Amino acid sequence: MLQRIQTVYLLIAGLLAFAFSFIQMDRILTFEIMSIPGVLVFVSGLDSLLAISLFSNRKLQLKLVYLASTVLLLAFGIYLYLNLSVDFYLHLEFYLLLLAFVNHLLALRGIKKDEELIRSSNRLR
Repeated sequence: MLQRIQTVYLLIAGLLAFAFSFIQMDRILTFEIMSIPGVLVFVSGLDSLLAISLFSNRKLQLKLVYLASTVLLLAFGIYLYLNLSVDFYLHLEFYLLLLAFVNHLLALRGIKKDEELIRSSNRLR
């Protein structure tokens, strides 16, 4: 489990998602409209950590990471829409979301490589 690089990428993505949610915690607790990205990113972080535990079922892990990436991309779009009036690229939250999404893409690449390696070893048998 820990020997696979996508586990590290998913762990980093989950931690970045939780950091974003922690920064957004005051908005989440007061139920503002700005709290929607924080809740979506928290769900994406939970999904990333759940995908780590499914290392033996690569197809389901791949689907969960796709789901987490989609939810993260949706939260990223909502965050950008809600922060159009300010310089969003100066905020830490923007970079946390961006880095979490990049880590999801790297994890997807690692899972696909593992799947291809297993398929090629099955052909050799």
